[in-house]
Amino acid sequence: ELFRSRDSVAGVVVTHGTDTMEETAYFLDLTVDSCQPVVVTGAMRNPGMIAPDGPANLYHAVRVAASPDAKRRGVMLLLNDEIFAARDVAKTNTVRLNAFTAPGYGPIGTVDAGDLVFSRSARDSCGSAFQLAADVDLPRVDIIYSYIGADSVLIDAAVAAGAKGIVMASVGRGGSTPGQSRALARAVQRGVFVVASSRTGSGRVPALESADVRGWKPGTGAFLGAEDLNPQKARVLLMLALMQSPTPAEIAEKFRKF
Repeated sequence: ELFRSRDSVAGVVVTHGTDTMEETAYFLDLTVDSCQPVVVTGAMRNPGMIAPDGPANLYHAVRVAASPDAKRRGVMLLLNDEIFAARDVAKTNTVRLNAFTAPGYGPIGTVDAGDLVFSRSARDSCGSAFQLAADVDLPRVDIIYSYIGADSVLIDAAVAAGAKGIVMASVGRGGSTPGQSRALARAVQRGVFVVASSRTGSGRVPALESADVRGWKPGTGAFLGAEDLNPQKARVLLMLALMQSPTPAEIAEKFRKF
């Protein structure tokens, strides 16, 4: 709305707590309808600690948002002098200044006292992948963790609570226990879309490898893969995809593309 109402805005900085920053950044990347940059930043050390990083992060975020070189790069996340694409970045440490990384990709740029350098190109982003009204209610999508001995209870509870989608933090490349697999099959028959991500922290689960969807019937769900999205980001994309993509093939294509 700000970009539409004020043509003079070169970019926007969003301050955010670091615990769920990657999810918000990715959601914005999928929904902000503009070529102008959005930079999400925060701090790993609060102002009461020795050497807080918040002021430097905010200063550098403003520099990036105001830079002409940042246009068409979508939403970015900046901490610890590093610039990350919203889709790639994840918080991988609880307390360190370098808590944010991009497994398999790395940062797209760096900033310091004198320079702002984009070291690689990001996905050309000009416009949003999903158009949402301000008061839209997103469908419920739950994340279920897989581990030795996991049974069907949490999956059945998610379906009973009204989940339209389930993201599995799977073992390895999309695996789950026998009890979970049976519960997921029941969920799919009730119209729930199941997307397998991985709890490993990196690597792909191909979007359509786990099922042949040619015989898909409306009213049922499907098994899909999250590509290289982690579980929390797969949940964001699945919520949005379910708003406009009624078939497994269409949802899978969004996981390949975004």
